[in-house]
Amino acid sequence: MQYLYHLDLLGEGAQELEEFLHWRASDERAIGFARSICLGAREQMPELDGIVSHHLENWALDRLATVDRNILRLAAWEMLHGGTPAAVVIDEAVEMGKRFGGEDSGGFVNGVLDGLRREERL
Repeated sequence: MQYLYHLDLLGEGAQELEEFLHWRASDERAIGFARSICLGAREQMPELDGIVSHHLENWALDRLATVDRNILRLAAWEMLHGGTPAAVVIDEAVEMGKRFGGEDSGGFVNGVLDGLRREERL
């Protein structure tokens, strides 16, 4: 989520993923997992933005808090392409929202991702 946040704010000026991971993780399994989901989400960001936008009620994607927007992108990718059970992804995303987002981020993230889960029957 931190890499997608970084990329969202800095765009083309963002650090490359490998450099970003090098400074934030040392466990090879964690690095491999982070690499996989970050690359997947980055490569499919326009598709993910469309999917997330579809599940927003009375909100535009660009009006969301940057943290919430990137938690939703990452979780949507993982639910649709990562092979992790939707319930696990939602739980982790809610926890990230509570930890890094605003007061209402956890509930907001839960509602959006649950709508995705129900529609996709995950």
